[in-house]
Amino acid sequence: NLEFFCSKVNQITNISLNRRSVNRDVVKNYFELETLAYVVRDPIEKRYQINYYKQKTADWQCYFENQERQIEEKLLKVKKKHNAEVYCHSSMMQCIYGIIEDYKRRIEGLSQEYDRRFNEVEEKNHKLKTNMDKIKIQTDFLMAEKDYMQMRIEEMQKGKEVKLPKRKKRSLISMLSSASVRELKKKRSKLN
Repeated sequence: NLEFFCSKVNQITNISLNRRSVNRDVVKNYFELETLAYVVRDPIEKRYQINYYKQKTADWQCYFENQERQIEEKLLKVKKKHNAEVYCHSSMMQCIYGIIEDYKRRIEGLSQEYDRRFNEVEEKNHKLKTNMDKIKIQTDFLMAEKDYMQMRIEEMQKGKEVKLPKRKKRSLISMLSSASVRELKKKRSKLN
């Protein structure tokens, strides 16, 4: 290849020199120089152009590979972030569900404790009401007894026999027990 080009250049140059020496006209000399340039300069220019385009292609290929690599790296980062977010979300949901279950158990335990204490207080309250009813009945009985005794004392002081109304011969215990039975029946009917 190189020898071929060199021989062509020598040939054209020799022809050109010979013709010049013979005093050819200017136009023919110009065409000869252009032909010489075509044979010598154009292959070199084409080679430079091909090398230039190859280099540009390699540069663009490298640029696009870098861009692709950067996009892949960003995509990997986004995937890692997404996986971390999903893991955090599932962990938080499990934690929240665990806390909710714990609160449910605590609420259930507190409800049972509240019911137990409420029942105890209600029983104490019922006993106190029963005792208060008994005391009220006893107070009424003792007040009536006091009135009766005062009338008896007045009668004895006057020395005359005043007819007092007969009192019932019911014992205090029977009065208390019957009152408490009535109260219990009322309570049961209210509860039912």
